[in-house]
Amino acid sequence: MRFRLAALAALALLATSASAQTAGLEGRGGYVALGGVSPERLLFPDSADPAFVAGLRLSEHVDLQIGVAQSETRETFLSRRDVSAGTRTERTGAVVLGAGYADRAGPALLRARLSLGYDDYSYQFTTYRPDSVRVFSGRPPSEETGPEYALALAPVETRTALGKFVHLAFSTSAGVPVRLGVVTVEPSVGVAGSISGKRSGSLEAPGLQALPFVRVPVSVRVGGVAVTAESTLGVAFNENDGYFEAGGFDRSTGRTDGVPVLDGALRVDF
Repeated sequence: MRFRLAALAALALLATSASAQTAGLEGRGGYVALGGVSPERLLFPDSADPAFVAGLRLSEHVDLQIGVAQSETRETFLSRRDVSAGTRTERTGAVVLGAGYADRAGPALLRARLSLGYDDYSYQFTTYRPDSVRVFSGRPPSEETGPEYALALAPVETRTALGKFVHLAFSTSAGVPVRLGVVTVEPSVGVAGSISGKRSGSLEAPGLQALPFVRVPVSVRVGGVAVTAESTLGVAFNENDGYFEAGGFDRSTGRTDGVPVLDGALRVDF
């Protein structure tokens, strides 16, 4: 599960203490967000879900958003038990496009979102063990004093995993905004679903997924800016448990079947 609750706690404190007008932005404008502001993206693998997204409200009903992420992780491991070393390299790249629609039905606020994601993932793990090599102490080789033997680390095994994927997800929810002084709270319930397909590589896509959820945004406006802290709690159901390949390598999505999902997000509207 992903926990981005530090920002959520700070915004909750701001929302309950600020002397400002209640947030209720309508019409055109932009926004930036950190975390799972789109519930359907909680079904994407972590590396396919950019932490930061930017959005544009085209009207009081429609908004668009985009997120881009790229990362590279390199680690070295030493094992005294079997006198070996290992290096791990993991590279990820992701692009997400989203569109949302909101409308009122009496006192209720209905929301629907659609997200399209592209995910490029690569992994390599190499194991090294001690081996003897010959070195020469003289220069040039014709002046060598004779070969000497030394220890070095030689690669003995390399494991790789590659995959490029496309993800399509939707969510729909219904909530009733409640004004509490200067704060607006919009508790809502909804459901999200996703399907993923592999374009290339050795890894398999996670397949079909579903997420019934409860979402609670807390908003406050400060001048011409609205700040919203959102928390989402749901239960994820997966057709497949993460990405995998026959060789035993597992790239987990962090979403095992029937396990609770908790996420926090922070959004600033202009």
